[in-house]
Amino acid sequence: MTPETILNSSALMFAAGQGSESESTAGFAAGSRMYANLPAAQYHSDKEALSCSMLKPLLESPAHFQANLLSLNKATKAMDFGSLVHGLVLEPHLIGNEFSIYPGIADGRAAEYKAFLTKHASRMVVDEPTFARARRLAEKVLHRIVFGRPFGDFVNEGTPEASIYVEEPTTGLMLRTRLDLYHPEHSFDL
Repeated sequence: MTPETILNSSALMFAAGQGSESESTAGFAAGSRMYANLPAAQYHSDKEALSCSMLKPLLESPAHFQANLLSLNKATKAMDFGSLVHGLVLEPHLIGNEFSIYPGIADGRAAEYKAFLTKHASRMVVDEPTFARARRLAEKVLHRIVFGRPFGDFVNEGTPEASIYVEEPTTGLMLRTRLDLYHPEHSFDL
């Protein structure tokens, strides 16, 4: 595959829809690209380029790999909370796109809460106490000293959720990875 072919891959199709082509950076490997603002939903829906998460089931068997590709993974409350903290640390400006905050304490039996869930079905819903707890945790993460500096400094200087696409030279397979935080000095997995 040539660099031109890679630029016509799913990575660019997704990025072009967001006007992100100009926000891509050539990588060290021939034809590799890093996309700074590729939306998570687009990255995760890409089935043309393989990720580590997609390939792990292949260690068990090809049938596990295929089943994983066809399955819909169900998120848990703990996973949703982790996603909320992750977003508050790395991309707080996008929280409103992914989450809706229920004013008050969630009660699955209350008609008002059920109506709120229905109205905000396209987003994850968290109640105010959960959101406040996530904000406190995010602040702790941002102020934590890492490599002699507050982690928030690296967030401000780096590229959160950097998506990297590369052709594996031996097999010709398109591979992808998404770094929680790319920084010129370090890469971080939150």
